[in-house]
Amino acid sequence: MNGNKVGNRVRLISTCRPEAGVKCGDTGTIWHIVASNGVVRVKWDNGARLDLHPEKDKWEAL
Repeated sequence: MNGNKVGNRVRLISTCRPEAGVKCGDTGTIWHIVASNGVVRVKWDNGARLDLHPEKDKWEAL
C-alpha cells in the first residue's frame, strides 16, 4: 500500500465491501487522501467511487 499519492494508479486486491461496484483486479486513480485517517479516495476506471481504508482493504500501487 505504499506509493499513495494523488494521481497515482492502484489495483484493488481485496475489499470488505463487495457491493461497492468494484471487484478485485479493478484499477483506478487516487484523487484524494484523507490526512486524518489515511483513507484513499479513488476514481475507478469503471466509473465507481470507492474509498480504500488501510485497516480493511488491500491494494497495490501500479
